[in-house]
Amino acid sequence: MIMSLELKRVNFLLERINTANTNSFSGAIKQLFGYLNENAQKNIKYKYYEKERTKWLSWPGNDVMTLLGIPQWKIPDDYNDSKSLSYHLYK
Repeated sequence: MIMSLELKRVNFLLERINTANTNSFSGAIKQLFGYLNENAQKNIKYKYYEKERTKWLSWPGNDVMTLLGIPQWKIPDDYNDSKSLSYHLYK
């Protein structure tokens, strides 16, 4: 059985992330993922993205070329990889 999420709560938590500042951003992210952890663990997509996190543990890697000391990297070209990386970065 897949537990359903309250869309109003998810939208509220996403809005908190959208309006967060440097002091509240981390807390807003943790609140969203805390809610997802409690309510979506049986969801197939949730399990997929959690498993995919291992793929990004060393991203972007140590061999990233730099320009004036600034790392030069890019988001993956593949749409699903981009979603997976985004999930990992937020998590």
